[in-house]
Amino acid sequence: MEKRGKMFVESSISSCRKRIDLFDRPVSLIPTMGNLHEGHLKMIAHAREKYPDDAVVVSVFINPVQFERTEDYLSYPRTKCADIRRLDELGVDLVFLPKKSQMYPHGTLRITTVDHPISNELEGSFRPGHFSGVSTVVAKLFNIVRPVRAYFGEKDYQQLIMIRKMVIDLNYSIDVVGFPIVREKDGLAYSSRNTFLPKEKRLVAWRLNSTLEEVVDRYLSRECISEEQCLNYFKRRISQFGFDTESLLIRDAQSLSSISSESRDVVILASVRLGAVRLIDNKVVSYRDSVS
Repeated sequence: MEKRGKMFVESSISSCRKRIDLFDRPVSLIPTMGNLHEGHLKMIAHAREKYPDDAVVVSVFINPVQFERTEDYLSYPRTKCADIRRLDELGVDLVFLPKKSQMYPHGTLRITTVDHPISNELEGSFRPGHFSGVSTVVAKLFNIVRPVRAYFGEKDYQQLIMIRKMVIDLNYSIDVVGFPIVREKDGLAYSSRNTFLPKEKRLVAWRLNSTLEEVVDRYLSRECISEEQCLNYFKRRISQFGFDTESLLIRDAQSLSSISSESRDVVILASVRLGAVRLIDNKVVSYRDSVS
């Protein structure tokens, strides 16, 4: 991909806003926590190619308020130099790299948060405070960067739907773009968590995707009709490979509410643990196909 000029790196909110004002063109934002992998890079490249006249801004900030445990926040991989190099190679216009003191100048104990009822549902019931933390930092980034478009990966499906709801409810004039899941050669969805997998666990991690595909096939063929039947099949199959099932949920793909006669597509969401590492994946299928 051809570079189109110098990439700027800003670490303060004021300097970030000034730099964006100097661009004098629409902004596409890709929020990240760094430790960039192929999924991030393909999404960023897509943003550049889809809207070549936009200034592409990538934020790199490990957000403390979305971690339930302090040790998880402290152990999150920090790969700043490698991330900046890769973003420069992609032709990104601006990297916003704030410190915690910029985003939370008075600390994180008593802050105004952005929440939505969906934050505590579905996957949120296993991750208290996580989605509230995500929506809070994304709202802050929206206010700082003022993008016309923002990109989020579809692997974190509940997060994507929650951000779309937040944009509508808070009257942001932002197009929230979902980017398809990018997978490794064996089918495992790219994730920063994959780096935590020991070698022997990584060798079987692809079974999450393949077992989820089995559930999709059984759902579409009506071999399992209810969510409970699909969950029981999934748990039984994936446990053979050393996984512990946290949840398997079937929901309306647009709202994440229960499926109804109005549903067009459904999403099957899986959350598992492989050793100490938590992995998620999902599949979107046509609801009409499942009831035909």
